[in-house]
Amino acid sequence: MIGYLAGARFVHDPLAQSFLVWEFTIHEDYNKESVFSNDIAVVMISGEFQFGPNVQRAVLMDHNKLRNKKNFRVAGYGKTKYNQQPFENTKFMKTTLQYVKKKRCLRLIQEKLGPHVFCLGGSKKGRDTCQGDSGAGVLWQNLTVGMVSFGIGCGVKPGVYVRVFNFRSWLLTAAARLASAYCQHARG
Repeated sequence: MIGYLAGARFVHDPLAQSFLVWEFTIHEDYNKESVFSNDIAVVMISGEFQFGPNVQRAVLMDHNKLRNKKNFRVAGYGKTKYNQQPFENTKFMKTTLQYVKKKRCLRLIQEKLGPHVFCLGGSKKGRDTCQGDSGAGVLWQNLTVGMVSFGIGCGVKPGVYVRVFNFRSWLLTAAARLASAYCQHARG
């Protein structure tokens, strides 16, 4: 079973909202072999979020211009060091990252990047997302602009993030399909 936590400060936080994943849809053109192109999915959980100070709605940015923006926020339970054991970190961590121009990012990570991604890096060495953070949201001024996709190591080179705006219509269609399937399942 795959689970989902909301509002948790650490993995076993008794105050967290805990849900099972009922169903999910991965983008039909997702290709792990092609540097994670179309690396996006929609998840249907087994309940409803109780919104409050630690759990808020994701509001998608209504345009795709990230180039001159600063101070992108990311958070998750991923590794804090590259050589760390999986799931060793149980504390919710957050950091602020800066936009890295695509040309510079390509030079640093030596990977081919598609049009639906952007790069962020730490202004201080060691600031980054890492394994275990994949799928986490990237915020700019409380707007969801991206999701953690992949990186080379942790805290050394820029990380690569999905441009959520580019998938806006796909997200709406996939969510509607999942909701319809859930309603049919619930009616039994």
